[in-house]
Amino acid sequence: MLKLRQIHDDIMNYLVRELSETIIKELQTNKVVIVFGARRIGKTVLVKEILDKVNEPVLTLNGKNE
Repeated sequence: MLKLRQIHDDIMNYLVRELSETIIKELQTNKVVIVFGARRIGKTVLVKEILDKVNEPVLTLNGKNE
């Protein structure tokens, strides 16, 4: 089971890297990017990866009243 978990983590890391690079190439000033999808598929991980690579001000909205 541990090996299966490692394979899953490796695949997720690869996908996040590939998707983040694609999204970063398409970013434009004063444009909105919306990330949505099913629960627990890595949306937050993807956004955090992008924000780590982009040195720009951002506004994040998560749908919670905090």
